Amino acid sequence: MPLGQKKSVSRQAAPKLESGLDEARLDGLAIVTQALQALEVLSRLELAGGAPANRVALRRKLEGVCNAFVNGRIGILAKTPSGANWVSQFPGSTSTSDLNASFRPGVDSFISAMRSAGATVSIGTTLRPVERAYLMHYSWRIAKMDIDPANVPALAGVDIEWVHDTLEASRQAAQDMVAGYQIVAKPAYPTKHSDGTAIDMTISWTGTLAIVDNSGTSVSITTTPRTGMNADLAVVGATYGVIKATFSGDPPHWSDDGS
Repeated sequence: MPLGQKKSVSRQAAPKLESGLDEARLDGLAIVTQALQALEVLSRLELAGGAPANRVALRRKLEGVCNAFVNGRIGILAKTPSGANWVSQFPGSTSTSDLNASFRPGVDSFISAMRSAGATVSIGTTLRPVERAYLMHYSWRIAKMDIDPANVPALAGVDIEWVHDTLEASRQAAQDMVAGYQIVAKPAYPTKHSDGTAIDMTISWTGTLAIVDNSGTSVSITTTPRTGMNADLAVVGATYGVIKATFSGDPPHWSDDGS
């Protein structure tokens, strides 16, 4: 083809770029080969002045595939877009019976001691599957503009597509997940919830809390706040091997080592 001459490319090729991404997903080299071929077609369409209206988002998605392949992340194209529909997947547990056997007895005893003293204890999460921890962590980071959706690493068994047609749509879908999970602080990933050595509890009481620690000693807590963030309550919890989180911003979190 003579230099400067634009190769004729039919606009009918444009829809095939999208459909090619939505067909059966292949792994490894087949994925990046398909992406490179689609990029070549897109470039020809752009030169010919016949590229689809969503060409910017499409190029971004295709280049993301190639970058992910180079970085060793295979199969990042997913079948199900991110969004609130993911919240019900990989459900967590609110039962202490699902905690690690080394951690559960202390938790049960601590909760019993608090309730016997008149405190209200509501359990949020005990065991959290690693898949759920992954979804919570990265939906938060995307929604808070802490990571580009195209750069989220894949996790085997979680067939999610974080990249939508626009960056704004990607972030909104992530925000919908954050709202659905009712996340109040950046979720850890990996998290101790996944091995059953952490628990989220919302704790409150009125007046003085007269609670018995693990040695049988009665402790009167008169300080504030009258919540799980009370430093004196944390001391009592530690006697049961239940340690208040040492990091800030996560009021409900307790674990076997404070992390």
